[in-house]
Amino acid sequence: SFDDPIKNGNPEEKPASEILYCGGGNLLVAWRTKDLALEAGKFMSRYILGEAYSLSLSWAMTYKTDNYNNDYITLCEKLDRVKSLGYRATPLTGVPFSIQETGTGLPAANRTKEDERISTETDLKRIKKASDKDQWEGRRKKYKFCQKVNEMTEGMRKNYVAVVHIDGNSMGSSIRKRLESCGDNYQKAVSEMRKLSLDISTTFENALHTAISNQGEGEDKSKLMLRPIICAGDDITFIARADIALTMVKDFITEIKKNGFSACAGITYVRAHFPFYRAYEYAEQLCASAKKKAREIAKDEPMGNFVDFHIIGSGVIGEISAIRDREYVNAQGYSLLQRPLTLDNEEKTDSVSAFEKNIEDWQGKMVDGKKTETVSRKWLKALRNAYQISEAEVLSIGKQMAVFEARKVIKNEAFDQENRALYFDALEMMDMVLGAKE
Repeated sequence: SFDDPIKNGNPEEKPASEILYCGGGNLLVAWRTKDLALEAGKFMSRYILGEAYSLSLSWAMTYKTDNYNNDYITLCEKLDRVKSLGYRATPLTGVPFSIQETGTGLPAANRTKEDERISTETDLKRIKKASDKDQWEGRRKKYKFCQKVNEMTEGMRKNYVAVVHIDGNSMGSSIRKRLESCGDNYQKAVSEMRKLSLDISTTFENALHTAISNQGEGEDKSKLMLRPIICAGDDITFIARADIALTMVKDFITEIKKNGFSACAGITYVRAHFPFYRAYEYAEQLCASAKKKAREIAKDEPMGNFVDFHIIGSGVIGEISAIRDREYVNAQGYSLLQRPLTLDNEEKTDSVSAFEKNIEDWQGKMVDGKKTETVSRKWLKALRNAYQISEAEVLSIGKQMAVFEARKVIKNEAFDQENRALYFDALEMMDMVLGAKE
């Protein structure tokens, strides 16, 4: 289909277009003429505005040459320039008097049969969901997900849920390497692109299925305390009960590593009534934070698997980085956080394994069929508060704990060589990971 440049083609002799790649929110199409491409772009923009309210579409075009890799790079550069302009389809929110929908923060312009006030965005999403066959419950009938977020926290002392966003690492680099190996063979490059897209989609979707299957009691998946939101290529988002979120991320990463992929994840822990759109924005920021650390450590090597997480309260405002600069540095100027945590190197202090081991040591674990004693919560709270003051205060509390608990609870160091707290992550997140039940 690509023997002649598109700008010189004849629409009457060959198909008007051909889809080269589609996945993960990206679409790459070869059009026979420039006019067809322009009309298609305009049509898609109008369609998305009407059918996917508040969603923005960015698109760019370039003429075909004899080298697919060069065309792909040129197209990506043009698309980046378009995105940098910052044009977004933002719904009108500046009306003097309007009812705001809790879930999205948008004006509640519609009313349901049950007299519920919802935004246009939510209305369109519900219409779409009602008309589509659910890809999860349809493929595996044993799955039954919570449709209401409040259902996920039934029987829990704290009604916290987790919004999880996972994004694959270095996908652009993987694509470029595949394309470079094709040389000037345009048709082979298109074929490789499609194969890679299918490989990514299959691997990430199967990994999410595995993480979901590992939840529930044995074979009983009649009601899982989670709900998948997005599964598009290497872009994964789901919401789950707070205590199972990190386990699901670990299971997911374990599966994609088997096929040579890596990813980073962001987890936002919020109350069940917290606006989803804000929780999702924080999850994206946390995922970006994990990727930043992965890139810094990897340098010229392949990126590793990292996860970052944070508890967001109803009154919290600002970016994650600003919140941490403001609230997670003690009086000495030392950082209270080890996170983002690595999911690869279990020996490091900033690993998920070290984080979970600290919690196990304090909350008790099974040893030779017997559970070890737990550390009193009042001491753990005192230790957490001491971190806000100084290293000396932490070590002082640690010595007192050793006397009253009749065992050494923490090591002789409160911070690592980079002045990052060794135990604060576990102290703060303990309830989220354990999921205290009533």
